[in-house]
Amino acid sequence: MYICKKKTMKTIKNILLMTAVAGTLFISSCTKDPVKSTTTTDASTGVLICKLNGTAWQSESPSKMYISNGDTTYGTSATLVNGELTIKGNKIVGADTTTMGMVLVLTPNKTGTYSGTFSPSAKDGALYFPKSDILTMITIAGTYNSSYSVTLTKVDEVNKLVSGLYTITMLAPVGQGAPDYKITEGTFTNIKFY
Repeated sequence: MYICKKKTMKTIKNILLMTAVAGTLFISSCTKDPVKSTTTTDASTGVLICKLNGTAWQSESPSKMYISNGDTTYGTSATLVNGELTIKGNKIVGADTTTMGMVLVLTPNKTGTYSGTFSPSAKDGALYFPKSDILTMITIAGTYNSSYSVTLTKVDEVNKLVSGLYTITMLAPVGQGAPDYKITEGTFTNIKFY
């Protein structure tokens, strides 16, 4: 009985956390002004780039707007509110609706390395979602053993730009046949935040 209650409470806690994260990401994508794309000659500027299990992955441009599961979202978006930096990158190509997300509570220095093991109760975290829907988010957050390292190399509050490096390792629950996800060589350069 006690174990059942503990699992139920953990599930409820995970659902509430992921609903809050999804709500934060949805609200962060709703700005009064339309998202303006930065003028660049390099397609890697303003997006999240990495290798996902050894294969190249890149989020869509910040200027691309999508309706996904009834929510408006952008290819890449970021917010910095009350010292909390949220970065989200979406890849929406056909049936591929993958998402990379990071939430970091910045230190006074702002730049530096933020790392740890993902926990629904932690303030910081970074995860990859193989599908952009609430059930996948809840499953990943509640069952995967995930660790991350995000190194912010630039946080320019005047021009509202952030750059850095990241890795995420997500190990599937044993015996369920789910895949592991290893995000390596992650970079982002001059992502605009609001």
